[in-house]
Amino acid sequence: MFSEFCGLPLRADLAETKERVRELERRPAAVPAVVHPAPPPAPVSHTVTVHFPFNSAHFQPTAAQEAELLPLLANVRRIEVRGRTDAERPSAGDERIALKRAQAAMNYLVARGVPATKVSVNYLSGGDHVAEGGTAVGRAQNRRVEIEVFNQ
Repeated sequence: MFSEFCGLPLRADLAETKERVRELERRPAAVPAVVHPAPPPAPVSHTVTVHFPFNSAHFQPTAAQEAELLPLLANVRRIEVRGRTDAERPSAGDERIALKRAQAAMNYLVARGVPATKVSVNYLSGGDHVAEGGTAVGRAQNRRVEIEVFNQ
């Protein structure tokens, strides 16, 4: 486009270039995109539920539950153990059972190398049901410990 004389642009080409610069300067400046940092990742957790016979606090996970739980313990950040009963209303006896269930699960975890400081225990003697309590099957599903393992 440029007309050259001894390798240098001529004045007409220089004037054209200056006009193009002025035109670009009149345009609104492009607003840079606002980049927000990504939020921290949500904690990754996995829950294993172990059920209990009526009025029992004997923690005995099945082979399948152990196969699911034990690999999660390798890089554990924290664990929440929740002991529950099938009671419709809280009572002192059910509270003891719920606590003993949670403690039994915690003892199991500690025996497998999890530091006790990484395990929190929560228990509730009535409510927080996962099934209707009107049937034997529903009550059995409510007698449980939930072990929630956080690895991040």
